[in-house]
Amino acid sequence: MIELSVEVTEKHHAAECNIVWAIDTTGKGDDQKLLRFTCDSKNIIKSKAPDVGGDLPGNYSQEGERVKYGSVSFKRSRGVSYYNIKIDNSEFFPLSTDLHLRMSLQVNNGGKSLDWGGGLRGVADPAKFGDLFVRATRRQLLNSSNLQYPGWKKDYELTLKDTTLRIKNINRSQCVGANTNRFALTPGMGYQISFEGRGQANLSVAALGKFGRINLSETLLDSRIYLNKDKWRKVKLLFIPDNIGAQNAILAVFAWNQPDAWFEIRNFTLRAL
Repeated sequence: MIELSVEVTEKHHAAECNIVWAIDTTGKGDDQKLLRFTCDSKNIIKSKAPDVGGDLPGNYSQEGERVKYGSVSFKRSRGVSYYNIKIDNSEFFPLSTDLHLRMSLQVNNGGKSLDWGGGLRGVADPAKFGDLFVRATRRQLLNSSNLQYPGWKKDYELTLKDTTLRIKNINRSQCVGANTNRFALTPGMGYQISFEGRGQANLSVAALGKFGRINLSETLLDSRIYLNKDKWRKVKLLFIPDNIGAQNAILAVFAWNQPDAWFEIRNFTLRAL
């Protein structure tokens, strides 16, 4: 069962007022995989469902139908409307519980609307939906002192002074860099890696574990981070561990196949969002 509670401050509640709740079921921004519920004070309608063929769970309502395996309770008090929406997990098929939730919410009242997440005005665009993460109880997980372990045969210089890590390729090694110690991943939680870097190198950053390797990048087109040897540049990377469950991981920062590489990293942090 998935539950959504919404409070709307409105002087008057008209019969046509409703809530639109849309979900990107694959997390990839594909409008063909959009799932959308429209809810008023009495009913929940599955107004859009992904085309998933005939492989459907038993407790499932078709597109355009009232949601059979869900309910909404509604009340008003002192100018506030309270919606409490409960929908069985089966109605969200094919949404995977291993994915963080990408969703958008729109409250419609008398020709006016209020959005959370975006992507619902005009033609629905799941690529513009918001990311919903598990709340972290401990925000900062790693800092510069954790990024000091050589990940390969140490035939290069690696030094850590205060919060600055320096690495220099002195033997024309194929790979030079550093790893963090292990940390626990929580499914559905977002992580942000940030640091400042400079040097003569193009860096790669990756998360490593039993799940394999996940390359982290600033853009979708290029996973490399280009440094300037004369100027520090700030780097921020978002890491969302989808489809791998609860596991441990390490982070690696390295330069690959750059025989004359050297670089410095300072103020390194890994934070849960």
